[in-house]
Amino acid sequence: MSPIAKWLTILVFTVLAAAFVADTAIVLWEYPQKLWLPILSFHSQNFIFFPTVGIVALLAFWRAGAVVMDAYWRYIKLGRLILVIGFAATLGSAWYISDMFGKSPDRSWWEIAPAALEADAGDPAGCRPPNCERAPIIDAHLAVGAESRTPDGLSRYQHPCGASRSTIFRPEETLRTYCLANGKPNVTIAECCAARGAFKDAMIAIQKNNPSQTYVAHRWLEPFKIFFLLVLLCIGIMLLRRRKTLERFYPDHMDNIERSVPVGGLLMLLWPVMNQAFTSSWDVLFGTDTQGAYRIMAPLYTLGFGVWAMILVFFYFRRYPETLEYVAKAAGIGAAVLSVLKYDAILTWLTKYLGAGADFVSLSIFAVAVIVLAYEVMAKWDHDSDQEAEEAAADRLRAAHAARKGPKED
Repeated sequence: MSPIAKWLTILVFTVLAAAFVADTAIVLWEYPQKLWLPILSFHSQNFIFFPTVGIVALLAFWRAGAVVMDAYWRYIKLGRLILVIGFAATLGSAWYISDMFGKSPDRSWWEIAPAALEADAGDPAGCRPPNCERAPIIDAHLAVGAESRTPDGLSRYQHPCGASRSTIFRPEETLRTYCLANGKPNVTIAECCAARGAFKDAMIAIQKNNPSQTYVAHRWLEPFKIFFLLVLLCIGIMLLRRRKTLERFYPDHMDNIERSVPVGGLLMLLWPVMNQAFTSSWDVLFGTDTQGAYRIMAPLYTLGFGVWAMILVFFYFRRYPETLEYVAKAAGIGAAVLSVLKYDAILTWLTKYLGAGADFVSLSIFAVAVIVLAYEVMAKWDHDSDQEAEEAAADRLRAAHAARKGPKED
């Protein structure tokens, strides 16, 4: 592998890691400490996943990225053209998707300047639930976090707002709920939907006149996150597509790749999982019929990364039958558990520990697990380096021994 491919990959991945950390650091810099945990946990798929699991995934994929880049540049027909066009297309796609998200009418509470966010007093001003037509923004989000930690979770509040919300067997006026958008108990679905609409409109209006520094920075940093997701997808596809070429020209690197890439692929499954926890929390405040670009594309993320990760795991562990058997058994057990549990129960658990309900303890456990995984990934680098050094030393010893014996006589 050429030094240029190695160091260029390290440079790109380092820039991505810095963008991940910066986006979360700006939240901690701008908002008061009392809002740090609520904001980060509510939007864990954005502010927790990338500076933790995302960085570990970069560590797991960097060697694969360097090998793929070097192979396409040196050995694959039209590889240089494919690399240049692919890189430009990935950058353009990341910027386009980010711009599409930015143009969505939906706004999040971290996009509102802290002073305006804390000054919001609901409607009517100064009201306290259940005497509000629209709850204060901070109070409503804190209520979502609190309810997600209850045994029943948020599923009981996720009523659709639209034509499908009632049937002739259960008319709209008989469907009643506790509405987190205004804090009122025992209201009809129609009344809650009206409160959700008022809550959404208020956030849009307040954010328009009081954008946060986090919002401005995120518009610049979000393309890096999307670029990261697209790059990992492309690296995975190229690894599968050019496996024989890579084994032929990079045999010394394939052992590390075949052990690190499946780990990185499995870790990436956490992103759609945390994204699902986020949409669960979002729905109870804004309704399941919200048609923002991010909300519409969320199911595609889950499906795409799920298929991608499973292919990487089973394809790259096939040279290790014992490991593959273990993964297959674990997947079978997981599938059996999922078939027994209800979807609502799974979503409740995700939102409680990896979403809006996450607390300091659950996030600390998550952080420790990420650190352990990062150590394991980097330990493989040392193992490979030691193994290469040992093999080189053995080669030198054999050569010296052969030189002492001299050529064999006829």
